[in-house]
Amino acid sequence: MDDQQRTEIYEKALFIVKESGKKDGIYCHLEKNGLDIFYSEYDDLLSVYWKNTFVFVAKRGTAAKVMDDLNLQAWIDQINKEFRVLMSKTKTVERR
Repeated sequence: MDDQQRTEIYEKALFIVKESGKKDGIYCHLEKNGLDIFYSEYDDLLSVYWKNTFVFVAKRGTAAKVMDDLNLQAWIDQINKEFRVLMSKTKTVERR
């Protein structure tokens, strides 16, 4: 996975988690589908878990790290799916 792909995942995951709402500076996206995303405004740190396994960590302006290559495609697919769903909802709201 190259830097561009990691940056794209970071941006999509950040969008997903920020759409889920905030509590005390922490954004948290918990879904039954196995994808958990956490973002802390305090330290600007984004963490992604896939089925309780730490898979991705990123901080704006620094290199993102993929922690688990084993399930790489599964959790990336889920991030892309969640992102598409949220984007379609956002566009629907804008049209109204």
